[in-house]
Amino acid sequence: MRIEQNKLWENQKMWENQNKIWEEIKRFKEEQNRIWKEIKRLHRKIKLMQKEQRRFRIIFEKLTPPIEEEARDVISYRLSKELGIEIKLERLLIKGREINIYGAVGDICVIGEASVKLRPKIVKEMEEKIELIRKYKPELLRPKLIKVIYTDVAFPNGLKLASKNNIWVLNWKEDLLPMKIIQ
Repeated sequence: MRIEQNKLWENQKMWENQNKIWEEIKRFKEEQNRIWKEIKRLHRKIKLMQKEQRRFRIIFEKLTPPIEEEARDVISYRLSKELGIEIKLERLLIKGREINIYGAVGDICVIGEASVKLRPKIVKEMEEKIELIRKYKPELLRPKLIKVIYTDVAFPNGLKLASKNNIWVLNWKEDLLPMKIIQ
């Protein structure tokens, strides 16, 4: 009888343990459901934030012209004022590469880049693009060339390389390197 009683106690303890396990599983499931609801709520919030971000970007783009447009306007104005030449500057694509600033009038050609930050990489890219024009569209070149980079921030190593390559560097208010006409 003692053995049977022990077995009963063991069975009862097993049932109690099993019930505890089921209760724990139930709590985990409830917690998991709560977590999924929170994830869904956060996902909706993220979607709303992304939508707002897109709206702000569109508004910002409408309020501020891209640096390339600003560069073309400023450079065109400066060329008119200082050299007396009226030149239409535009964007040019050659072999999938974009040249931000290009224009030609008479025997003068203007080729340039617009970049928020002037680093050596920008100078090298511009020189590569000039070579691209020489190779694939030489008819766009003229006997006189003005190389130009329009920038908001010029780092010393970028300016040094631009100077070495006879590049006119300017921003909206001043020349950072003087204009040079290469013949």
